[in-house]
Amino acid sequence: MLIIWVKRLSILVAGLLLGIFLVSTAAVLILDEADYKRLLSWGAEQFLDSQLVIEGPLDIDISRNLSLASGGITLKANDASYQLSAGQLHASFRLGSYLTTGTFWFNSLELTDVRLEVMESTDDDFALEDIYIPPVVFEQAQVNNLVFSYQELPPGTLHTFALTELSLGELGEQQPVSLRATGLFEGQPFELQGTSASISQFMKFREPHPVQLEISSARINARVQGTITDPLSGRGLDLQIQADIPRLMDIIEIVRDDIPPLGSLKGSLTLQGDYAAPRLEAIDLHMQRGDEVDLTVTGSVADVLTAKGLDLQLHGHSSNPQVLSWLLMKKHGRMQSARLSGRLQGDAPQITLHDLDAAMETSDGLKLKLNGNAVVNPAGYKLKQEDAGLTVTFSTPTLLAANLVELENVPELGPASGSMQLALGLDAIAIYNADVSIGSSRDSLMLFRGDGGYLQLTDEPDLSGVNLQTDIQTVDLARLGKQLGYELPALGPARVRGNLVSRGPDLLLQKAKLDVGTRGQATLHATGMLGTQLRDPARVKVAMDVEIQASELANLGKPFEVTLPELGQTRLTGRLESSKSELQFSGVKLEVGTTDQPTIRANGKVTTQLQKGSTISLTFDVAVADLVAAFQDRLPGYLGRLEGNAVITDMDGSWGIEQFTLATTQTSLYQLNLSGSYDDLVNYDKASINSSLVIDNPEKLGEALGRNLTGVAAYRTQGVLTADKGRLRFLGKSTLGSTSSTTEVSGYLKDGKPVLSGSFEIPVLQLADFGAGSSGTHIVTEPVREKPARPHVFSRESLNADILNDFDLGLTISIDKIESDELALNSIKGKLQLRNGHLRVAPLTFIVEGGHADLSLDIKAVEVPEYRLAITADDLALGPLLAQVQDEVPIRGYSNTHLDLHARGYSPHDLASSLTGSVSLGLENARIPNQYLELLSADVFGWVISKSVSRKKHTNLNCVVMAFDITEGKVQSNTLIADGPNLSMGGKINLDLGEETLDIVLIPKQKKRFFSSISPVHVKGPMKDPTVEAIPAKAALQEIGTMALLPGVFLPIRAVQRLWGLLDDGDKIGDGCANIDQMIEAAKEQVPVPDTDKNSKPVQNTNKDIKPAQDWDFE
Repeated sequence: MLIIWVKRLSILVAGLLLGIFLVSTAAVLILDEADYKRLLSWGAEQFLDSQLVIEGPLDIDISRNLSLASGGITLKANDASYQLSAGQLHASFRLGSYLTTGTFWFNSLELTDVRLEVMESTDDDFALEDIYIPPVVFEQAQVNNLVFSYQELPPGTLHTFALTELSLGELGEQQPVSLRATGLFEGQPFELQGTSASISQFMKFREPHPVQLEISSARINARVQGTITDPLSGRGLDLQIQADIPRLMDIIEIVRDDIPPLGSLKGSLTLQGDYAAPRLEAIDLHMQRGDEVDLTVTGSVADVLTAKGLDLQLHGHSSNPQVLSWLLMKKHGRMQSARLSGRLQGDAPQITLHDLDAAMETSDGLKLKLNGNAVVNPAGYKLKQEDAGLTVTFSTPTLLAANLVELENVPELGPASGSMQLALGLDAIAIYNADVSIGSSRDSLMLFRGDGGYLQLTDEPDLSGVNLQTDIQTVDLARLGKQLGYELPALGPARVRGNLVSRGPDLLLQKAKLDVGTRGQATLHATGMLGTQLRDPARVKVAMDVEIQASELANLGKPFEVTLPELGQTRLTGRLESSKSELQFSGVKLEVGTTDQPTIRANGKVTTQLQKGSTISLTFDVAVADLVAAFQDRLPGYLGRLEGNAVITDMDGSWGIEQFTLATTQTSLYQLNLSGSYDDLVNYDKASINSSLVIDNPEKLGEALGRNLTGVAAYRTQGVLTADKGRLRFLGKSTLGSTSSTTEVSGYLKDGKPVLSGSFEIPVLQLADFGAGSSGTHIVTEPVREKPARPHVFSRESLNADILNDFDLGLTISIDKIESDELALNSIKGKLQLRNGHLRVAPLTFIVEGGHADLSLDIKAVEVPEYRLAITADDLALGPLLAQVQDEVPIRGYSNTHLDLHARGYSPHDLASSLTGSVSLGLENARIPNQYLELLSADVFGWVISKSVSRKKHTNLNCVVMAFDITEGKVQSNTLIADGPNLSMGGKINLDLGEETLDIVLIPKQKKRFFSSISPVHVKGPMKDPTVEAIPAKAALQEIGTMALLPGVFLPIRAVQRLWGLLDDGDKIGDGCANIDQMIEAAKEQVPVPDTDKNSKPVQNTNKDIKPAQDWDFE
């Protein structure tokens, strides 16, 4: 800022002198006043790029001297950078003085009401050597009311200097010249006084002329005293200068803002030499502010303008954070304390620091020490290790605290400490013998030992000569990556070692060893070289052999939150290399499973072309049985292998499968083939995949899988999956024996949600093709694992109904006819719809010979999921239906069923607790094998029947009618009857599904007394462990209420009539319950009056055939 002031003033002075010279030249031509004004205005425009206006008269007198008088003068720069105005100007100038002596000589100069306004400029293209003001001599000078103002760039400060009065002249003939001035500087008064030799003595160039000057003000008191041999040329300076500045910050603030309180400055020096090469001797400066700031500078400077011949001794300390931060980094608040001592010698730009002993400490804990000798070499000098005479040691609790120059994106890696030797230059810095530690062994630790390199401080920094032994280790790779600004997988501990070197534009880690992961789980080991380009960090250089091992394949997916099957130990090897244009992972070899018989074998390579994309080429070989075993509880037999190849690429900007094939080998149990391409996996576009599957003998395949597929016909299927502009479509045809089917499914994404639709059609379904009615044994190669006992009947684990919000679906099912030897279903028709979390299956209709069944299901995946199920089945012949799945038909008869239930909640227990609706069941002319009844001995109903039936192979039941009302999980039977030739039974059932308790009373009645009388039975308590006891008939009647005796069985009369009216559709298919009305009327006459004796006691069960309650299985 001060330099710009000097530049502005030099331009104005030179311009004024030039103007006077022009006037004197023009006067020779004897011009008039108007001509003089025009000539001066022209000169101002041409040489000063300014406009000159003279409003007052212009009087010029030319003789031996040039006299000029004028008023109302204004000189204004065209760029508005300054404006000069003068009320009155009187000057007398010796013509030819500059031409003969090189000096402008004024006999007299008078100025009144002068104002100079200067605006700060952004022009930094300026040097001190560019300034030249020719010598000027004033015999007499008088200035009154001069104001100089300087405005910094907005919103900067306005600085003002007001000169109230200045007088200069000889005190008398042959007397010394006297100078006296008074005024205001930045609002503070000042006074300037001085004397020098007389004018006649100035012309004696070989004699020293005495000079004395004093300035006094509130801001500065200074005294200059000495001699000048040649004042006009500026030679022979010998001046002693003393100064006392109480507040140094007030002086510096004139040219710079944000100055901290620096204290006072006192000192003295001697100025010698010439104007062109001034020399400072006997420098003794002392800056002090109490105990906070103390700095002493002593010595000399041979040439102030060129900074040559420096010899300065520095010594000081400070504990003022503001002062330290301003002096060192121009950042306030971080520096806490500092001390400095040393000697500065040399010729700029090569300066030497001798015996430097410096230390500093910041408020955030950084401690830094510098010791030794150092040469600050000139720009362009190539630093060498022998130049590194400065030793630096440091320690810091955090890495960020060491960032004194506030570089961007410096990570926080914990404490740091170390030492190094520095070589310094004006445009470079070199580091040698570094020993640096960053972090801690508890988290991440980085060690660097060696040469840190030569850093060229230019617009494009260049680093060379790096040779550091590097060891970086961390207990958590993901956490270290986060600290460095990268997202890395949670692979556990990691360590990388090697020799960090610079090679031309590259920074390389040679002889690198990388280890990641935990032994026994998953590990990565790599050796070789890796690096980057300093000017383009994204350009990676690598040549490493890579090996990945895992004790279990599933362990490799865990860090990436990917679920992989458990297929055994895994090993992946390959070589990762880079070139100018690509990165290649070649020789890839993958083995999963045992070494001699791996489950998966794969070979290939991955090629990434920089700025273009990647291509993955693979051949693979998979053991199918091992894959199947990973997803089931039993180990299958040998199922051959799957072999194939694939090329996956994103060279066109989107990942896709360019081509692939997959086929089974080493097995005749089935033949699977897949082939095709899927060019755009991201946008579901440009796909064509052909598939086929042939199973000639499903029974043998079932044996290998541990499944009973006896009687299942040969299976063949083929289909095509296509994708076009975001829409997927699958069309397939299958045959199972003589049964053929067609499947068509299409889908697309809508607002990120899959939307699927399609159809499944079978013209004629032959049940025999599915093995229906075939004999065979269920084949299990290994026992199924027993499920652990549950603490509750209904699980408390939540059901995932939210999955219904993940996609929409529309599917129609059509089976025109189902045929078998014993049964013909006319059709099965249904429609499944899922929209916005609402699943509806309705109607699903089964039309069977002699009967039909309708089913509907609704699930709403709302905040509290809602479920509803309705089933209506009329006149279903059970025998033909059951004959399709077993040779011996276990139960025959006709069934009518009505069910309407709804519930809400998250878990099975929530659904059971909220279950509401009704269930009705009717069964006529049923025939049940006795062996099944014996199996039912685990429950009371089965035990009662088994004690009442004959010893024939089958038991006949004429009629069974049951009905239940359900409200919020409470189930109550309103009808329960069973009637057969030998036994009739009635009773009452109460269940609390939420509390998981039951209360059941059963009253059996023998029609033919082949056995002893059977007592009613009471089952009560928790469903997991109820109590069972036989009770008297009277007590049973009290439990059930008013009953009707239906051939010896107590029944609720009205409930039976109402229920049968709902179940009976008036057909003649079944007649076992046809005479139920007559049976009810006959029963009315036999209704006993219930004994209300409340003192009757339950009869304890003494029949050992009833199993203990703890052996009952209600799950």
